[in-house]
Amino acid sequence: MITRLRQVKKYFMELASLLRQATSHGTRSTVLRPLGWLIGILSALLTAAIRFEAPTWMGASIVVFLGLSVCLYLGAYTYCLVKDREALRSEKYTIQKLAIEKGFIGDSITGVFPIEPATGARLIGPTATSTSKEDRQ
Repeated sequence: MITRLRQVKKYFMELASLLRQATSHGTRSTVLRPLGWLIGILSALLTAAIRFEAPTWMGASIVVFLGLSVCLYLGAYTYCLVKDREALRSEKYTIQKLAIEKGFIGDSITGVFPIEPATGARLIGPTATSTSKEDRQ
């Protein structure tokens, strides 16, 4: 019995570590993620209700909430697709895109620093553009 409790405790400690790591890396990807979690939880709850033969009213209420959640998800997706496409992009992508637009490079290990403009840059090859075939050869 005690070994079983230790195994359960170890499992929950690993799960807590995984959740802490996910939170520290900022894995919130889109505005639709919470609704996706709700649909997943309600689907698992419906599966458990069917498996353990829950009362009919309980199964029916879970199905209603699941249907409403799917409709809300599709409505939110459509609204964001029409009004604000940036809301559908991941938070990490948006931050990286903003850094590129502002002229910064780097990562989470080295940090972020500005891009230095090139000085004394030269083009490789001919500088003049030609239009005839004879000039190109």
